[in-house]
Amino acid sequence: MLDADELDLLAIGAWILGTGGGGSPYASHLVIRHFYEDGGRLALLDPDELADADVVAVVSTMGAPLVRPALMR
Repeated sequence: MLDADELDLLAIGAWILGTGGGGSPYASHLVIRHFYEDGGRLALLDPDELADADVVAVVSTMGAPLVRPALMR
């Protein structure tokens, strides 16, 4: 289980590793902080621990969070 303090480290790490684009993780970080304030918790799993029939959700995005039409001309 991740504690609330580890969320900051996870956001910083995601920001550093996402240097190819995608923007700041700040907005998503605020959402997960709110989730924790409401009593929610996250657990990280090793993918090898999953059974073949387990269902998982991918919680990531790709692409630029902001498109500037002036740059697309």
